[in-house]
Amino acid sequence: MGREGCLYWDAPQGSVSWEFEAPCAGYYNLALTYCAVPLKNGDILFDILLDGELPYENAQNVSFRRLYLDETYLGMSENEFRKDVRGNELRPDLIEQFDWQTRLAYDPQREHVGPVCFYLSEGRHTLTLRLKQEAVAIDQITFLRAPESGSYEQTFDQWEAMGARDSSGYLGE
Repeated sequence: MGREGCLYWDAPQGSVSWEFEAPCAGYYNLALTYCAVPLKNGDILFDILLDGELPYENAQNVSFRRLYLDETYLGMSENEFRKDVRGNELRPDLIEQFDWQTRLAYDPQREHVGPVCFYLSEGRHTLTLRLKQEAVAIDQITFLRAPESGSYEQTFDQWEAMGARDSSGYLGE
């Protein structure tokens, strides 16, 4: 892993908690700097609890992905695809990379587009991660202020300025 002072979680069980201070009330995204640890090659799954409770149902089984590159990208095959007996190119093998990465938490059900937002009131809170699947090393956990959404009118004006047009009737209603 190559980093001192990180949390090394080598079994898919248990939980760990940290106390932190939210400087002001608002919506935040959770960023995790982590490195997958060899186990079974699945996504890393956590339940995310704030102040001892799931903030909403989809805070269960939040996934953080493992990192893979194909062998041609890594230069293992001189960027040449292997071919079968008929000359068809074969999909290159995926090689897991045990490198550190920082990712935002996403809704595991994909019901929400973009990273998950957690509402935090100003003051002291407790974050608990309950590991459900795989093994992981965690270096840093950060709550980042989520970008504020504009009003409908502001968003409409932005899209219009980018050239978006009304598509009513396009599909031959």
